[in-house]
Amino acid sequence: EPAATTPAELFDMTAETFLKVDSRAAALYASGFRRAGSVLMRRKTISPEEFGKALSAIGSSFRDKGKPGVERRNVADVWELAIGAYLDSLKQGLTLPEALDTALAAANNNRTMAEAGRKAGSDNKQDFTGYDAGGASALLIIRAMLDTFSE
Repeated sequence: EPAATTPAELFDMTAETFLKVDSRAAALYASGFRRAGSVLMRRKTISPEEFGKALSAIGSSFRDKGKPGVERRNVADVWELAIGAYLDSLKQGLTLPEALDTALAAANNNRTMAEAGRKAGSDNKQDFTGYDAGGASALLIIRAMLDTFSE
């Protein structure tokens, strides 16, 4: 029953899904989402600040095991930029979706998804120039989070 599922349980289910994918990044995502679930134990709803703690927990998995600062933006770089921007946005009083939008733009060379898509002439496509596969995956996951909380 979706209404009876806690945020921690959702993060845990997501971690389980990532464990079924054969890639190094998937294992790091599983670890990060498990950490996020642990941060949110026993909560039925979460505040924007608590969601920031969950994002930080996800990012810690990549910070601990990833390799930030390589020539092309990788998954650790994207999460670090996004989390920093998200936490800064909360200090400005933005809502969770607004803070996620700001986080996504910061991680995406300070471009919104629509602005990035214009390079290719399509509002529906993301330009991943300058990102490795892990960095692109992080942008897509953050975008999915934004879409979920914007509905």
